[in-house]
Amino acid sequence: MTGSSSTTTFPAIREARRRIVEKYNFYQQVADLIYASQDIPNPTVGPQETPTLIGRHRLRLNPWNTLTEGMEILHYQLNRLFFFEKH
Repeated sequence: MTGSSSTTTFPAIREARRRIVEKYNFYQQVADLIYASQDIPNPTVGPQETPTLIGRHRLRLNPWNTLTEGMEILHYQLNRLFFFEKH
């Protein structure tokens, strides 16, 4: 990227990425076609909340998530003990 500064290219790259993720992906195109064919308002048009990523420690505070994670670990360990071949 010679000849251009990062202050002018980064916003353009960020906007192009946002359009690809929010507007031009396959599922959004299908949803737009469905809403257009049924003459109902599209709830995805307009400003959207930015999804937040929840860390592992915060996620484990929910007892349901702790139980499901424990069941997955137990399932993995039992499969490893009884069904995987030993070398």
